[in-house]
Amino acid sequence: MMNENKHIVEKLVMQDHLESFIKCPYQVYYFQLLHEKERMWRQNIQAVINSIVHTYYELRLEDQTKLSALKLINQYWHQVRFDIFRSGEEYYMVLAKITDHLLQFLSTKSKQPPLFLYEKLYIKGLESQASITIELAEWSATSFSVKKFLLEADQQLMERYSQLVSVFSYETLGILPEKIEIVSLLDGRITAFYPIEQDIPKGVQYLEFIKQLINENNQGCFECPLTKQCKDIFKDQNVH
Repeated sequence: MMNENKHIVEKLVMQDHLESFIKCPYQVYYFQLLHEKERMWRQNIQAVINSIVHTYYELRLEDQTKLSALKLINQYWHQVRFDIFRSGEEYYMVLAKITDHLLQFLSTKSKQPPLFLYEKLYIKGLESQASITIELAEWSATSFSVKKFLLEADQQLMERYSQLVSVFSYETLGILPEKIEIVSLLDGRITAFYPIEQDIPKGVQYLEFIKQLINENNQGCFECPLTKQCKDIFKDQNVH
């Protein structure tokens, strides 16, 4: 069973899911096995957010308006399943927050088409070719800036993502982004990082850390608050 779980994690990492793996690989198991319903609506809404952002920035610059954004939200929100929420109140609360913050952040007028729009950057690593998706990259004064729209994210996840983007950008393009912005759409918060060359070793180190965790299976949880839940999962499934 452990070999099967290891294969699942490796597949997730290799198929452009580094962001989901950033915080702790064992959360993959935890959310899949213990919080299925919440995991479903979060993944569902993140996919809808991605579709809205992608389609919006494919529009001509003159068509990138608040009205266009509202139409896209209305168009894609039908893909969100009402039944996977714990209550109607939760559903409408999430809808209101996502709509409000998307309209706020998408209404900033772009001066030119994106440099990248949902483009993958690849480097060799993790015993295979690893990739990360750059959702939106725009030209800046000296380089380019990266923006990522998430349902929500905490500080650790955002820092890890910034470090990984720095590694992939430098290895693939030979240049660091001038700025990396992460937009959290549940609380309307935007966090900016300004990569420097010292971030590259940190990102490489984290890639190696992921590789080590995969190789060591369920060892190396350190002080993760989910350690007990993970051990309970493995125990219940007779995983050794």
